[in-house]
Amino acid sequence: VIERKKYGLKKARKRSQYSKR
Repeated sequence: VIERKKYGLKKARKRSQYSKR
């Protein structure tokens, strides 16, 4: 789950769903 937060930050700009997760 922690790894997803690091990758989510980079994809958060393209996907708003990652930003919430």
